[in-house]
Amino acid sequence: MRKIKGGPLIDLAALQQAIGLGGISEDSVDVVNKSCDDELDKLKWNFQHVLDCLLCASARDFKGSEWCDTSWAGCLPCDAYSIPYDEASKRRAPGALEFYLKFSLDKGNTLRVQMVRAHLSR
Repeated sequence: MRKIKGGPLIDLAALQQAIGLGGISEDSVDVVNKSCDDELDKLKWNFQHVLDCLLCASARDFKGSEWCDTSWAGCLPCDAYSIPYDEASKRRAPGALEFYLKFSLDKGNTLRVQMVRAHLSR
């Protein structure tokens, strides 16, 4: 993985707006790493859980951008966030468990979130 200098690659506010307006739904999420698929199973999360957590992300949660090798989609430019998120209330919560999400966007014919990592922050 090679770090990408600068700020986020993805406009978080625009992504959250697209999720909120239904332009990005569960059908718009792809898991592109076997390890991410395994971690989502461990968390007992479906794609809606991922989107709900992304809606709670803020700029201060940004951890960096990097090129990531994936199991099925080649090498992707990704942003990573560690989000203090309460699953029960689907809200950002100080002191809550932090969920680490690393993802990219496929800007083909339809906007798709490509999940590279999803797990509890370590």
